[in-house]
Amino acid sequence: MGRSSITQREIQVIKLLANGLTATEAAKELNIAAVTVDKRTRDARLKLDANNIAHLIAICFRNSLLKLK
Repeated sequence: MGRSSITQREIQVIKLLANGLTATEAAKELNIAAVTVDKRTRDARLKLDANNIAHLIAICFRNSLLKLK
């Protein structure tokens, strides 16, 4: 597993969710539909074998895809 397994857009969505935004808020921030946020999140979860959003975020931190500010 590595950064190449998920897209930059998926990482952008995950970052916003990790910072506490809802799917609707993340969609507005990225100027995309909320269903697109859901799709990006689902795709990333499948690629990284995550059970849920919290697990997805944890995997991303463990693999240095996300960093604490």
